Amino acid sequence: MTGSIIRAEVESGATYDDPTEELLLDLAERVHSMGEEFLVVNRTGAPDGQTFIQCAETRDDDGMWRLVVEYREGGPDRHFRAYVDELDVLQSVITGWAAGRLDWRGGLEWERHTFDQ
Repeated sequence: MTGSIIRAEVESGATYDDPTEELLLDLAERVHSMGEEFLVVNRTGAPDGQTFIQCAETRDDDGMWRLVVEYREGGPDRHFRAYVDELDVLQSVITGWAAGRLDWRGGLEWERHTFDQ
């Protein structure tokens, strides 16, 4: 995609254009253990303007703290999420998505994310 770049942003407001894989690994770790609330990685040149992956630490339906990762490829009907138990799995998903690898969804149970009206 010509003109498209990957832009990463963390809760503190820091942004990084075309982050390296090493930096994305570090940013995901910051969400897990170093106080950043979230990480969002966008494809800025996507024609729909809604192509991203994001992660945060959150409580699941059972009240347990877990990592959640979400991706969107267009409108609200193309927004999915999965819970992740291990940081290295989260890092693999985020770096795989950013690099455009075909197997980045690997083995997670993705569900359509619905939004309450």
